[in-house]
Amino acid sequence: MEILLDKKQAAGFMLLKHGLAGPKRYKGQEGVLKLTCDLGCVQYDPVSISARSSELFYLSRVQFYKPSMLNSLLYEKRRLVDYFDKCMCIIPIEDLKYFRRTMEGYKHYKTSREEIEKLKPAVMKAALESEYIQPSDLGIKDRLKWFWGDTTAARAAVERLYFEGELAIHHKKGTVRYYCIPEKTGVGEYYTAPDPISDDTEHFKWRLLRRARSFGLLSLRRSDAYLGIHGMSGGQRGRLLNELADEGKLIPVSLEGSRYYITESDRAFLEAALNGHMKTDARCELIAPLDNFMWDRRLISELFGFDYKWEIYTPAHLRRYGSYVLPVLYRDRLAARAMPSADRKTGILSLEGFWREDWFEPSEGFKKAFFASLNRLAGICGCREVDIKCSI
Repeated sequence: MEILLDKKQAAGFMLLKHGLAGPKRYKGQEGVLKLTCDLGCVQYDPVSISARSSELFYLSRVQFYKPSMLNSLLYEKRRLVDYFDKCMCIIPIEDLKYFRRTMEGYKHYKTSREEIEKLKPAVMKAALESEYIQPSDLGIKDRLKWFWGDTTAARAAVERLYFEGELAIHHKKGTVRYYCIPEKTGVGEYYTAPDPISDDTEHFKWRLLRRARSFGLLSLRRSDAYLGIHGMSGGQRGRLLNELADEGKLIPVSLEGSRYYITESDRAFLEAALNGHMKTDARCELIAPLDNFMWDRRLISELFGFDYKWEIYTPAHLRRYGSYVLPVLYRDRLAARAMPSADRKTGILSLEGFWREDWFEPSEGFKKAFFASLNRLAGICGCREVDIKCSI
């Protein structure tokens, strides 16, 4: 039997599920780890106008967050790992074995396959002989077609081996990756472990449960919440979602006549939203462009009346706002958009633009909370000062 939700209750559920309502329930490095494990994955993107999308994600939910916490969990303690889930994501290291079929799939990737196959022995030899390698140090000057256009043959070969699970990321300097043999990370067993789920249908069901954990309110319709689950048709998705509901692993809910699914592990958030048990204190957060909360932008528009497009790939003359505009959450509403930009050389975080929603009139309480969120952002960007260049 479906549970009936109205828009206010559904919006409340999403805020509670994502740790965006009330006091922050995640704290410090352990909070970073628990949040990632709770959701399953956090999307990564290298672009850093103010901070990277993943850094903004953790900042909005984890009290006392610092980028060094995430870096340590990824490349020192090895509790988390970079790999493909929705897209490139940060996932718990224990989950890597479930992506064995993804690694196997990359072995059949056709672009520049013959050329890369010839280079792989030399790359692996270099990785075996060194603590870590970087493509630019391999002395391979040729260029090849690759995922995002032409690149060096060295980069394409190293990345293919990384995608296939033959190499791991040893560490990063900024966005530059240094690679190594997985055994040299101390967690090599996760790269060689067999797939725990050999059956395709059961694997798809595992992925759907995972996406329900990662996003919160799964729709039957197509959305970005389903990116990265290759080989599953829309009809199969609907059938498997219903099977998971019949098995008691998903909770079917009805929102204005449309069916959605919530994972059983999120029942407490659902009940709190249904009962109106949600604190709406004067909390203000800057939401990352690729935040899990934003994965189904049509749903976000329906629940919050907030239409969002990440305009970084939109030609400048066609942009409505800016290249890296962040939704601004205040209390329980998406009230505005902001474009902060960090200049790490001068140590200044500049607010380049601010656009409030038509219904929203910024109060003194909002401004205080908003400026606090900018100062928190400045803190993780290495900036000492916030410069407001626009009206609020």
